[in-house]
Amino acid sequence: MTLYDFQRALADCVADGSLRDAARQAPDTALAGYALSPRERARLAAAVAHPGMPVTVGLYRANRLTVIHGSLPLTCTLLGDMLRAVVDAYWAHGAPPDLQHASEAARFAEFLRARLEVLGVPWLAEVLAFEMAALELTLPAAPQPPSASGARLHPRVRLVRFGTAPDVLLARVAATQPTDDLVPAERWLLLDGRSGAVEARELTTVMGWTLAAVSAGATPGSAAFDALVAAGVVSER
Repeated sequence: MTLYDFQRALADCVADGSLRDAARQAPDTALAGYALSPRERARLAAAVAHPGMPVTVGLYRANRLTVIHGSLPLTCTLLGDMLRAVVDAYWAHGAPPDLQHASEAARFAEFLRARLEVLGVPWLAEVLAFEMAALELTLPAAPQPPSASGARLHPRVRLVRFGTAPDVLLARVAATQPTDDLVPAERWLLLDGRSGAVEARELTTVMGWTLAAVSAGATPGSAAFDALVAAGVVSER
């Protein structure tokens, strides 16, 4: 019997509707994975059945959705009416270790990436990649290991590949306008956070693939690589 397990079980019941229902109907079985006394299990069963529990759940969901939407607003907009079902499925995994914006966004993004084909939302991969790249550039740059190739993208630069014009796609999603008529075309967007503010500029296809090669660890040596180093987009080590 520990206070930690009681608090963990209560938090999990608030976060997970299936566990909450099971704890209400068969607390001994549902809460068997927690080190609880019979009295504590009875208290938890009473708590999840209390008329005020839906209010607690609603506040929790609103707080957690605020974190996700604040970090990935365009992704949430693009999901549209599917958003509620998607976050329900995500939250069914239980309470997160923390609700920091960056880590919660990263977990939700990983959840979505694993289900892109099932969700079938056009342009979701591109919009999600764009927002995660922009979010990463607002965070302190993580130390990078030495590059075997001798060149790498600057730590304050991100590269995003699109399947259509990024400016049109992002503008339409932000305005909640239809995107199903966008013309497919390979496009590349460079996000540059070296100045402190994140700036975006579109690249040619050749430049996009060149930077993608750098990011993947390709060996430099061409004039294109030298130009990228001179521009500061690529760091030479």
